[in-house]
Amino acid sequence: MTKTPPTDESRRMRAEAQATKERENAQAWIDHDNEARAVEERTARLRALRLAKEASEAEAAAVVAAEKAAEKAAKTARAATRKSAQAGASAKSTDAKSTDAKPTGAKPAGAKPARSKPTGAKSPSSKSPSSKSPSSKPPGSNPASAEPDPS
Repeated sequence: MTKTPPTDESRRMRAEAQATKERENAQAWIDHDNEARAVEERTARLRALRLAKEASEAEAAAVVAAEKAAEKAAKTARAATRKSAQAGASAKSTDAKSTDAKPTGAKPAGAKPARSKPTGAKSPSSKSPSSKSPSSKPPGSNPASAEPDPS
């Protein structure tokens, strides 16, 4: 078999096929680059959206944490106020009990000076020993539980 020399027609066809192949390859590279660029753009857009979402979630979590901390601090403050109010109330009741007791030797402001009684004479207002007041009853006897006078 002998080879026949290429004719002009075959050369032209071969050249057209090669040119078509080069154009298709070039277009394939352009399409590939366009697709890669589109993927990069979508990825960048989605990354930006994800980061923005994470930032807003972190901010919301910080706000919630701050609200919880403020609520806890307020609750603690209310409890402390309640405890101090209870402690103040018991201190006031203790103070009230101590101020209700008669002072020993101390006179309240604006009190009249005490009168001195003469030593030998009885005053007309003094009571005889037979007429005792209910407050001079022996301890343990209750005047409210005493039997009424039958007369």
